[in-house]
Amino acid sequence: MKDYAGAPNIEGLLQKEKNKAAAIDGAVEQCLDDFGFKKEWVRRKVIKNKTTEKHLKLVKVPVDLPFPILNLAIKNAVADSGGRIFSGREISGKNRLILTIGYENVTVDSIVLTKDRKLTHKKGKIALIIDDFGTNKAEILEGYLKLPEKITFSIIPGSKYAKEIGGLAQKSGKEVLIHLPMESHEPPEKNESILLKNNSKKRDAEKLINLCIKELPMAKGVSNHMGSKATENAALMKYLADILRKKRLYFVDSRTSEQSRAYDVFQKSRNKVLKRDVFLDHVETEEFILSQIEVLMRIASENGKAVGIGHQTKEITYRVLQKEIPRILKKGYELIFISEMLGK
Repeated sequence: MKDYAGAPNIEGLLQKEKNKAAAIDGAVEQCLDDFGFKKEWVRRKVIKNKTTEKHLKLVKVPVDLPFPILNLAIKNAVADSGGRIFSGREISGKNRLILTIGYENVTVDSIVLTKDRKLTHKKGKIALIIDDFGTNKAEILEGYLKLPEKITFSIIPGSKYAKEIGGLAQKSGKEVLIHLPMESHEPPEKNESILLKNNSKKRDAEKLINLCIKELPMAKGVSNHMGSKATENAALMKYLADILRKKRLYFVDSRTSEQSRAYDVFQKSRNKVLKRDVFLDHVETEEFILSQIEVLMRIASENGKAVGIGHQTKEITYRVLQKEIPRILKKGYELIFISEMLGK
């Protein structure tokens, strides 16, 4: 049979329609996945009669996930895939939302979203600390300042821009940490103007902390910069614990040494203390940082909370976080400051 010029290609049109439907359906699936929906929460059903068949997607929704948030996300996902929502109806008495989606005049799916009291959207709390602020004023600083989420700025005292960045962070509603340089087993790459040495006496440590507070008076706590040697020194950590308790500053053990005594000593001294769970970027690739974010979320889900540390000196960390933070929030994790995690 000959093909006549201008005649419609029926098979091509049908395939095009199938591709549109698949794109819309895929967008909905991805949207639900972004919110952390498990596969077993979604069930498909086809209702057939003599002339038509109706496709239903039956979805269990965590009881603490508001319908308006989920509805908007699905609407945007469908629109981005070239489709639209024809109708939406919430049945409040049954905790149910029914959406009909498709393209042009073609219905692809009817989605029945039903609240399930056995399911919860909230997964855990995450505190993100970005270390090493103060050494430069790269453009990335502006990016971190503009992030609307709660990010803790860890600033190296004595560095060139420490005081200025501390003021900018406070003005932007961020929390500030004194990222205190401490003696390491390895020789430092440069001489630190402020350094807690392994052999420091208590009075020397207190003078050092007072200098840091004078420079960064908005700081809520202290963490260790380097310090693989100093944090292994239980006596030195006890000095520091006594000083910070008096100053009403919490401590975060960055865990630069597996033999660090800091966390245990601070706990025994009844100080406000946390320790790092995950370094995000000690391998500077997007794939690695993404994998570390997954580890961070898993720990938060299992333990109720997790502390992750990245570095402002690594631009890729900012790029990944800027893209991934919305996904972290969608999945039900809450970003909070360290002080909030400590109940301070």
